[in-house]
Amino acid sequence: MCAAVACGRQVEVGQSVQPGARVLTLLDVSSYKVTFAVPEAEVGSVTIGQTGQMTCAATDGTYTVRICEKNLKANPVAHTYTVRAAILGDTRELMPGMVANVTLAQKGGEFIVVPAACIHLLQSGASVWVVRNGHAERVKVGVGGYQANGISITAGLNAGDSVVVEGFQKLYEGCEVVENK
Repeated sequence: MCAAVACGRQVEVGQSVQPGARVLTLLDVSSYKVTFAVPEAEVGSVTIGQTGQMTCAATDGTYTVRICEKNLKANPVAHTYTVRAAILGDTRELMPGMVANVTLAQKGGEFIVVPAACIHLLQSGASVWVVRNGHAERVKVGVGGYQANGISITAGLNAGDSVVVEGFQKLYEGCEVVENK
C-alpha cells in the first residue's frame, strides 16, 4: 500500500487554536514510497538498494521500486517485517492508499550488466538502445543495483542483445546501425 500522511485541514473556519497547533497538512506527491510486509523467513534476503517490480491494479501499471528502509522490529502477531521502497519513474497515476503487489528481484544468480552511461532515464522509465536486425530500437528495462562493472538489468534485455554503448546521442527509433564488435 502506498504510504502517505493524511492531508487536509485539521481545524474549521473561525475555530480557536493554540499556538503551535497543526492547522493544515500538505502531501508531497512528487514521489511515493510503497510499504509492505515481508515474512520473517524471507527478510534476511531483502537488502537496502535491492530493486523489484510493483503492480497496481487500480492503474493497471507496473513500476520499478528500490528498497530504502527495512524495519528492525518484527510484527509479533504476523511474524513479518515492514519494508519501504521508493517508487521510481512516473507516479502521476498513483494515489495514496492504493493497494499494490511488490515482487523483489532475486539476489545472486545470473543477470545482465551494462555500463551506467547506456541507461537513459525517461519519464516513462529507464531504457537502453539495442541493435536488432541492423536498426536501433529503444528498449524499456528494469534497473537493478550497481555492480563492479556497471548496472545490473533485471528486465527487458536478453543474453546476446547488442546494447549501444557509444554514439547513442545520435540515434532515433529505426535508424540503421552498423555494429562494431
